[in-house]
Amino acid sequence: MTIPTEGGALPPDKLTKLAKVYIRIRERRTAIKKEFDVEYDKLGSKMDEISDALNKHCVSNGVKSVKTQGGDSFYRKVTTNYFSNNWEQFCGYAIENGVPDLIQKRISTANLKEYLQEHKDAVIPSLQANSSYSISVRKGKDDTNE
Repeated sequence: MTIPTEGGALPPDKLTKLAKVYIRIRERRTAIKKEFDVEYDKLGSKMDEISDALNKHCVSNGVKSVKTQGGDSFYRKVTTNYFSNNWEQFCGYAIENGVPDLIQKRISTANLKEYLQEHKDAVIPSLQANSSYSISVRKGKDDTNE
């Protein structure tokens, strides 16, 4: 099937065909991704089991790293994730102590969208937005995917 890349208006039969092909491709991608996700999760679980066994080896032998006879190596490392149970207090501390870099600069899109819908006259300093159009294709109720 040739996909038109120029012009604008398409005849109804071409629109129908393009929508059906789009849906078929999307459904196939979904199926492939689902298969991938299942296999990916299985492999992740297996890796977690192996990681646990290697970690236990390090702990029971009092070592931080091991080089295997096959030339591979593994090591233990500490990963620390920080969080706050009082975000307002934490932000206050960061600002008072001149370390605002402790706070990530990110806007919650969903919350801001909701806020702006409720406060239509709000003018938020320095707020910018990027919008773009995309196409959503839905499968018909009695679709046979011709």
